[in-house]
Amino acid sequence: MTEVRRITFSEISTDEFDQIVDMAKRFLAFAPHGSLIKNTTEDIVNTVKLVLESGVIFVIDVGGKAVGILAAMMTTVWYSPSTKLAAEMMWWVNEENRGTIASIKLIKAYENWARENGADLIAMCDLVIEGQEPVGTTLNRLGYEMSERTYIKGAK
Repeated sequence: MTEVRRITFSEISTDEFDQIVDMAKRFLAFAPHGSLIKNTTEDIVNTVKLVLESGVIFVIDVGGKAVGILAAMMTTVWYSPSTKLAAEMMWWVNEENRGTIASIKLIKAYENWARENGADLIAMCDLVIEGQEPVGTTLNRLGYEMSERTYIKGAK
């Protein structure tokens, strides 16, 4: 059975926390910009703690094991402080679980959280891998429109 859960700081087990940190590491290893980002396991641990305290983390379980994560925070649009924006910070589904309903369930849980918390806008990002946007079509089918692209390079 596939189940999405909202993880809270007070209820998270050590095993769940370790699974989230592992998925964050896998995301950074997979993301094209990951090689430009210098971090330690401690950095990732502290970021997960920050998001648990001030944002939201959804985890999807398959067979009792966490196989995907969506982390987000509520903010405002910088030029419109009265416009609340739910901003996805990390969305990851393990390779062996891609192409299943897992990704959609994570997005739906995130969208429900955003609406419950008064968001005016809900933002999702997708990685561009070798010039392809593997999840762009899925996001379009869910009603998302491409709005802005980010280009990144190392400063050194």
